[in-house]
Amino acid sequence: MTNWSELNQDLVVEIAEQIKFYQDFVAFRWVCTSWRSATNIKNFRYKFDQMPLLLLPPDDDGDGNRCRFFNPTNAMTRQFCLPEAAAADDNKRCMSSKGWLLSMARDLSLTLVHPFSCAEIELSNVKAFEDWYVNLSNITGKGNFIEKFVLTMSNLLESDFAVMVIYGSPRKLAYFKRGQKNWITADNSFWVFDVVYYKDKFYAVDAVGEIMAWDLSGDDPSVGELVAKMPYEIVDSMVFEKLYLVESDGTLLVVWRRRVYPSENYNSCCGTYAFQVFKVDLFANTWMEIKDIGNRALFLGHNSSLSVQVLDSSICIPNSIYFTDDSWCSYMARRRRGGGKDMGVYNIQDGSIVPYFKGKFRHHCRIAPPTWVECSFN
Repeated sequence: MTNWSELNQDLVVEIAEQIKFYQDFVAFRWVCTSWRSATNIKNFRYKFDQMPLLLLPPDDDGDGNRCRFFNPTNAMTRQFCLPEAAAADDNKRCMSSKGWLLSMARDLSLTLVHPFSCAEIELSNVKAFEDWYVNLSNITGKGNFIEKFVLTMSNLLESDFAVMVIYGSPRKLAYFKRGQKNWITADNSFWVFDVVYYKDKFYAVDAVGEIMAWDLSGDDPSVGELVAKMPYEIVDSMVFEKLYLVESDGTLLVVWRRRVYPSENYNSCCGTYAFQVFKVDLFANTWMEIKDIGNRALFLGHNSSLSVQVLDSSICIPNSIYFTDDSWCSYMARRRRGGGKDMGVYNIQDGSIVPYFKGKFRHHCRIAPPTWVECSFN
């Protein structure tokens, strides 16, 4: 019988350089110690042709220590042993930003986990929020204390970084910088829909279409500045809707998600029927609706919103929005066994929607909804 660990290392490197998908490359390196020592990220030659991966909720019958990642490019799912991030109980939930996962455990500890290198960074836990107990008491389920998080960079191990989260009720902002002991609540942040790190500042959009900016390197980083406001003719027609902030090819975009909402008894799910994309000039406070974002695709949901370039060799659809189900009312639907069904690819030009994932989710989807994870190579 062949001992694969004794395979010539030059041949191992040659094979590794032919692998096209990042999760396959990671799985290849984990076959044995000798293969792992013979290869590194420099041997992965397709870094610029990677779509984000979809972190799936765990199977009811699966291993509670494993995470499942779905690749839309080849419609394949791979499992990785990642107990730090796996939703093994109903209080653990993961969110993603710049290739890292933020895991909140039953004991309220917060950990940044890189899913493919297994690197970990401990953050101050939930009790380091100044109003943690009141906010935790006002929401359903500990796992929903943090709605979304955004990192300033992907290379966290060698750099000082900052993270901002949407948390509590009403949805407020708090930030944490390496070396801090406590999370600092950002002033004047209420009912925040989304937050993005853009041109060295954090920008957030709220339920009335106002965009605030926080400069964490400034003299008073907790104080935000109003930098733009959605025109009244748009705001008046968007009650209880969802807005996203995303940087795309150097431009700040606001994306408005249009949904059909369920009945009051939560027995049906929300359904997305359209998106509107606005290009925002922060200096002039001008909002221009656009139907073409070029050869790029947006990935929206519980993840930090992101835009990726679509290469000619990619199967990713340009000028489109890949979206996941991030409506709380869908996950509370009783007869539908929780959310995770309002997902698809929206064509910005013609308004059509097609599916990209045809699998089914079980009850764990309520606390661990499907989430996009950016491929990070740092």
